[in-house]
Amino acid sequence: MKKNDGYTLIEVIVAVALISMIMIMLTYATTQSLNNITNAKVYKKESDEAFDIIQSDKTDNTYDTSYEIVTTDSNNKQNKINVRIESHQDKTSKNQILYQSVDNKLGINFDYSFAYTNSKGNYQSGKITELENYGVQSFEDLPNTNYSALQDISNEWGDWSFIGWSTETTTYTGSVINGNPQIASASNNWKGLITKENFNQIKDAINKGQINDLHLYATYMYSFDIPNTNDDVKCIEATPETVRQAQDNKNLNKLAAQAASILKNKGTSAVDNCVTGNVREALYGEGLELLHFRENGWPVEANKYYHNKRNDSTWANRAYSDWFHLQINHNFMEKADYYMEYPKIASQQAYSKGFIENDGFFYETFKDGIGFDLTKIGNPGSLKEVDKYNNFNNLEIYGNSPWRGINYNYRCLLFGQSFMGDNNQFNYSLFMKINRVNKTVTVWVNTVSNDGQSSSNGLNASYSATASYA
Repeated sequence: MKKNDGYTLIEVIVAVALISMIMIMLTYATTQSLNNITNAKVYKKESDEAFDIIQSDKTDNTYDTSYEIVTTDSNNKQNKINVRIESHQDKTSKNQILYQSVDNKLGINFDYSFAYTNSKGNYQSGKITELENYGVQSFEDLPNTNYSALQDISNEWGDWSFIGWSTETTTYTGSVINGNPQIASASNNWKGLITKENFNQIKDAINKGQINDLHLYATYMYSFDIPNTNDDVKCIEATPETVRQAQDNKNLNKLAAQAASILKNKGTSAVDNCVTGNVREALYGEGLELLHFRENGWPVEANKYYHNKRNDSTWANRAYSDWFHLQINHNFMEKADYYMEYPKIASQQAYSKGFIENDGFFYETFKDGIGFDLTKIGNPGSLKEVDKYNNFNNLEIYGNSPWRGINYNYRCLLFGQSFMGDNNQFNYSLFMKINRVNKTVTVWVNTVSNDGQSSSNGLNASYSATASYA
């Protein structure tokens, strides 16, 4: 038997070698782990920086879209954001995350121009330099009134009456210039309004060289009163009904969205600070009447008779006893009790003389939503204005009474055929209701039925809009 009195030299060498190998492996593993952790932190840092660059870039619609940021909400609905990619490179990094810069313009570069008659009757024209390098790939890429280049024109013609871009202008009775509102097509050599339906055809014609040097003109349907003419109405009449209804639909959706935005940011206190009693109950219930429409979509503030009082009687009542008023306005369907008693904004004492500026809800909804100033309605122009529009030369004998309660110094709000001309009953109104359970705001246009109700279905699908403030 071998006597075990210590390790041999060979055993010691083997043991040391094994220990050294284990230590080297542990050291390598530890080093790699630390390197991976460090690289992961750098990778996260660079990814975050790259993401910030992409998110902060606001000029994506003038460049080729190479990437999308896709988010998915709790309802599994995806939202996509097109982005422009900036160069980003950290030379100290081993990861070399690169985002290649793309400089080629997106789609088509148009020559954007303006040509219009302002509220003083002066012709304005020129090139919109701000949009000189603005390229588009789809119809949705075309600029709208949130670009400062269009603000001066919109101040004259109104954000809510901007219907898009036309390839030519038109003149009304030799004095008023505006973009041609007729829809462009191949049959008219693509002269007229660009729409979602014809954009791809126009784009294809440009690519094939069939259209050269195309100029686009900002196009509106209605402006401030134009001196000594009634061309403001003719601008609307010249616009196809489909375009007019689409614009009404767009405006109602903007109103609903703006109201919902206020409620989301400020809560229902924004409403409660404006209205009380039955008016508040109606707004939170079946609906509140805000505006009543006269001819051509001119709104007046909702009130019991829709006319200012004169000599302790209303125009509505006088129409049945005064031959003159009977001749000029025989449509008083709203005189019916069920219409007069429907809850109205003017039932609130604070709103008996027009909407209040900066009231926290109604004024902001219209002003910030579509650029419409509620304080300029319900303040009718003089009968000299009426004479200009309707050739009633003997109107002066009635002093400064309103013509159908309309302020002809301001503008209409709706453009559809139902609001044009003198043949309708002038009993359409704009209503609003807030559903505090579902957290939605609905805005619609309709009549009040003989049972005292107003359906939020609207005149048709395009005259009702709902937005969520959840």
